Amino acid sequence: MEWKIYLRYQGKAYKILKLRQGANFDIIIIPNNAVFFSREIIKNLDFDTQIQIKYESLEGQINHFSAHAMTGQRHVKLNPSSLALEPTIGLGFENINKPIPLVTIIAATNQGCEEEPSSGKWFGFQLPDDVNYLIMELSAIPKNSRVEIQQSYSILNEKKTNETIDFIPIEMRNCIILAVIRTTNHELTDIPNNVVFQQVEGKSINIIRVEKGIVIAQVSRLAVG
Repeated sequence: MEWKIYLRYQGKAYKILKLRQGANFDIIIIPNNAVFFSREIIKNLDFDTQIQIKYESLEGQINHFSAHAMTGQRHVKLNPSSLALEPTIGLGFENINKPIPLVTIIAATNQGCEEEPSSGKWFGFQLPDDVNYLIMELSAIPKNSRVEIQQSYSILNEKKTNETIDFIPIEMRNCIILAVIRTTNHELTDIPNNVVFQQVEGKSINIIRVEKGIVIAQVSRLAVG
Protein backbone atom coordinates (compact mmCIF):
# COMPACT_ATOMS: atom_id res chain seq x y z
CA MET A 1 0.00 0.00 0.00
CA GLU A 2 1.37 3.41 -0.96
CA TRP A 3 0.27 7.03 -0.50
CA LYS A 4 1.77 10.24 -1.84
CA ILE A 5 1.42 13.45 0.17
CA TYR A 6 1.48 16.91 -1.42
CA LEU A 7 1.09 20.55 -0.53
CA ARG A 8 -0.29 23.20 -2.86
CA TYR A 9 0.73 26.84 -2.86
CA GLN A 10 -0.29 29.61 -5.28
CA GLY A 11 -1.52 27.16 -7.91
CA LYS A 12 1.50 24.81 -7.81
CA ALA A 13 1.78 21.34 -6.24
CA TYR A 14 4.82 20.13 -4.30
CA LYS A 15 5.37 16.49 -3.34
CA ILE A 16 6.34 16.01 0.31
CA LEU A 17 6.81 12.25 0.49
CA LYS A 18 5.74 8.73 -0.40
CA LEU A 19 4.44 6.53 2.41
CA ARG A 20 4.63 2.78 1.82
CA GLN A 21 3.72 -0.39 3.75
CA GLY A 22 4.37 -3.80 2.20
CA ALA A 23 3.00 -7.25 2.99
CA ASN A 24 5.61 -7.62 5.77
CA PHE A 25 4.13 -4.48 7.44
CA ASP A 26 7.41 -2.51 7.33
CA ILE A 27 6.81 1.25 7.08
CA ILE A 28 8.93 3.09 4.50
CA ILE A 29 8.84 6.90 4.26
CA ILE A 30 10.51 8.33 1.15
CA PRO A 31 10.78 12.12 1.61
CA ASN A 32 11.15 14.23 -1.48
CA ASN A 33 14.26 16.43 -1.77
CA ALA A 34 14.90 16.28 2.00
CA VAL A 35 17.95 16.61 4.26
CA PHE A 36 18.55 15.09 7.70
CA PHE A 37 18.23 16.89 11.06
CA SER A 38 20.48 14.72 13.27
CA ARG A 39 19.58 13.87 16.86
CA GLU A 40 23.23 14.55 17.75
CA ILE A 41 22.33 18.25 17.77
CA ILE A 42 20.23 17.84 20.94
CA LYS A 43 22.16 15.04 22.71
CA ASN A 44 23.84 17.28 25.30
CA LEU A 45 21.12 19.92 25.63
CA ASP A 46 18.72 20.31 28.57
CA PHE A 47 14.97 19.90 28.23
CA ASP A 48 13.10 23.10 27.24
CA THR A 49 16.22 24.56 25.62
CA GLN A 50 15.30 26.51 22.50
CA ILE A 51 17.73 26.16 19.61
CA GLN A 52 18.26 27.77 16.22
CA ILE A 53 19.77 25.54 13.53
CA LYS A 54 21.09 26.99 10.29
CA TYR A 55 19.89 25.05 7.27
CA GLU A 56 23.48 24.83 5.96
CA SER A 57 24.52 22.75 9.01
CA LEU A 58 22.09 19.89 8.28
CA GLU A 59 23.14 16.48 6.94
CA GLY A 60 23.02 15.10 3.37
CA GLN A 61 19.97 14.26 1.30
CA ILE A 62 17.83 11.36 2.55
CA ASN A 63 16.89 8.30 0.50
CA HIS A 64 14.38 6.86 2.98
CA PHE A 65 13.29 6.30 6.58
CA SER A 66 12.42 2.73 7.65
CA ALA A 67 10.46 1.31 10.58
CA HIS A 68 10.70 -2.49 10.61
CA ALA A 69 7.70 -4.53 11.70
CA MET A 70 9.39 -7.54 13.32
CA THR A 71 12.47 -6.03 14.98
CA GLY A 72 11.10 -2.56 15.72
CA GLN A 73 14.28 -1.00 14.34
CA ARG A 74 13.93 2.49 12.87
CA HIS A 75 16.61 4.34 10.93
CA VAL A 76 17.43 6.80 8.15
CA LYS A 77 19.54 6.04 5.06
CA LEU A 78 21.13 8.59 2.76
CA ASN A 79 21.27 5.96 0.00
CA PRO A 80 20.07 2.32 -0.16
CA SER A 81 23.57 0.81 0.21
CA SER A 82 24.83 3.11 2.99
CA LEU A 83 24.97 2.37 6.71
CA ALA A 84 21.83 3.16 8.70
CA LEU A 85 21.96 6.51 10.50
CA GLU A 86 20.81 6.73 14.12
CA PRO A 87 19.30 3.23 14.32
CA THR A 88 16.95 2.79 17.28
CA ILE A 89 14.92 -0.15 18.55
CA GLY A 90 11.28 0.46 19.39
CA LEU A 91 7.96 -1.34 19.19
CA GLY A 92 7.35 -3.64 16.24
CA PHE A 93 4.45 -3.15 13.82
CA GLU A 94 3.11 -6.69 13.46
CA ASN A 95 0.63 -6.29 16.31
CA ILE A 96 0.65 -2.57 16.99
CA ASN A 97 -1.19 -1.71 20.22
CA LYS A 98 0.06 1.79 21.10
CA PRO A 99 1.20 4.93 19.22
CA ILE A 100 4.65 4.77 17.62
CA PRO A 101 6.36 8.08 16.74
CA LEU A 102 8.07 8.15 13.35
CA VAL A 103 9.35 11.45 11.92
CA THR A 104 8.80 15.20 11.83
CA ILE A 105 9.09 16.84 8.41
CA ILE A 106 9.46 20.49 7.45
CA ALA A 107 7.99 20.69 3.95
CA ALA A 108 8.56 23.86 1.94
CA THR A 109 7.67 25.10 -1.53
CA ASN A 110 11.09 24.51 -3.06
CA GLN A 111 11.60 23.86 -6.77
CA GLY A 112 13.04 20.38 -6.22
CA CYS A 113 9.64 19.22 -4.92
CA GLU A 114 7.38 20.70 -7.60
CA GLU A 115 5.21 17.92 -9.04
CA GLU A 116 1.53 17.55 -9.92
CA PRO A 117 -0.31 14.54 -8.42
CA SER A 118 -0.75 11.62 -10.82
CA SER A 119 -2.02 8.06 -10.45
CA GLY A 120 -2.29 6.15 -7.19
CA LYS A 121 -3.50 7.15 -3.73
CA TRP A 122 -2.65 10.66 -2.61
CA PHE A 123 -3.86 13.61 -0.59
CA GLY A 124 -2.80 17.23 -0.46
CA PHE A 125 -2.79 20.22 1.88
CA GLN A 126 -3.62 23.71 0.59
CA LEU A 127 -1.47 26.54 1.95
CA PRO A 128 -2.73 30.15 2.02
CA ASP A 129 -0.75 32.79 0.14
CA ASP A 130 1.05 34.03 3.27
CA VAL A 131 2.32 30.55 4.31
CA ASN A 132 4.87 28.66 2.19
CA TYR A 133 5.85 25.74 4.45
CA LEU A 134 4.29 23.31 6.92
CA ILE A 135 5.47 21.13 9.79
CA MET A 136 4.20 17.53 9.62
CA GLU A 137 4.54 14.99 12.43
CA LEU A 138 3.90 11.35 11.50
CA SER A 139 3.02 8.61 14.00
CA ALA A 140 1.63 5.09 13.62
CA ILE A 141 -1.42 4.30 15.74
CA PRO A 142 -3.56 1.15 16.09
CA LYS A 143 -6.70 0.94 14.00
CA ASN A 144 -10.00 1.56 15.78
CA SER A 145 -8.26 3.29 18.67
CA ARG A 146 -8.69 6.56 20.49
CA VAL A 147 -5.46 8.50 20.84
CA GLU A 148 -4.85 11.63 22.90
CA ILE A 149 -1.96 13.86 21.85
CA GLN A 150 -0.43 16.41 24.20
CA GLN A 151 2.25 18.81 23.06
CA SER A 152 3.56 22.06 24.48
CA TYR A 153 6.16 24.60 23.39
CA SER A 154 6.83 28.31 23.70
CA ILE A 155 6.23 30.78 20.86
CA LEU A 156 7.10 34.47 21.11
CA ASN A 157 4.34 35.77 18.86
CA GLU A 158 5.13 39.48 18.57
CA LYS A 159 3.67 39.63 15.06
CA LYS A 160 0.23 38.33 16.16
CA THR A 161 0.40 35.59 13.54
CA ASN A 162 -2.03 32.80 12.72
CA GLU A 163 -1.01 29.30 13.85
CA THR A 164 -3.06 26.31 12.58
CA ILE A 165 -3.10 22.60 13.38
CA ASP A 166 -4.81 19.76 11.47
CA PHE A 167 -5.06 16.00 12.05
CA ILE A 168 -5.20 13.69 9.02
CA PRO A 169 -5.49 9.86 9.41
CA ILE A 170 -3.93 7.79 6.61
CA GLU A 171 -5.19 4.21 6.27
CA MET A 172 -2.41 1.60 5.98
CA ARG A 173 -2.43 -2.22 6.01
CA ASN A 174 -2.47 -2.83 9.76
CA CYS A 175 -2.37 0.66 11.29
CA ILE A 176 -3.22 4.31 10.81
CA ILE A 177 -0.50 6.84 10.07
CA LEU A 178 -1.60 10.03 11.82
CA ALA A 179 -0.31 13.22 10.19
CA VAL A 180 -0.38 16.23 12.51
CA ILE A 181 0.12 19.30 10.30
CA ARG A 182 0.98 22.76 11.64
CA THR A 183 1.35 26.04 9.77
CA THR A 184 2.20 29.63 10.67
CA ASN A 185 2.23 32.86 8.69
CA HIS A 186 4.94 34.28 10.96
CA GLU A 187 7.42 34.47 8.09
CA LEU A 188 8.01 32.93 4.65
CA THR A 189 11.01 30.63 4.30
CA ASP A 190 13.47 30.06 1.46
CA ILE A 191 15.07 26.70 2.41
CA PRO A 192 15.90 24.75 -0.80
CA ASN A 193 15.12 21.31 0.72
CA ASN A 194 12.63 19.70 3.02
CA VAL A 195 13.98 18.65 6.45
CA VAL A 196 13.43 15.33 8.31
CA PHE A 197 13.93 14.61 12.03
CA GLN A 198 13.54 11.06 13.38
CA GLN A 199 11.34 10.95 16.48
CA VAL A 200 11.87 8.46 19.31
CA GLU A 201 10.60 8.27 22.87
CA GLY A 202 12.68 10.21 25.37
CA LYS A 203 14.65 13.32 24.46
CA SER A 204 13.19 14.83 21.31
CA ILE A 205 12.40 18.18 19.74
CA ASN A 206 9.39 20.23 18.77
CA ILE A 207 9.92 22.18 15.57
CA ILE A 208 8.40 25.59 16.32
CA ARG A 209 8.85 27.42 13.03
CA VAL A 210 11.30 28.29 10.26
CA GLU A 211 12.56 31.82 9.67
CA LYS A 212 14.33 32.20 6.33
CA GLY A 213 17.12 29.59 6.56
CA ILE A 214 16.88 29.02 10.33
CA VAL A 215 15.01 26.10 11.97
CA ILE A 216 13.73 27.11 15.43
CA ALA A 217 13.10 24.17 17.75
CA GLN A 218 12.75 23.31 21.43
CA VAL A 219 14.20 20.28 23.22
CA SER A 220 11.32 18.26 24.68
CA ARG A 221 10.41 14.92 26.22
CA LEU A 222 8.40 12.57 24.00
CA ALA A 223 6.26 9.97 25.76
CA VAL A 224 3.49 7.74 24.42
CA GLY A 225 0.95 5.79 26.42
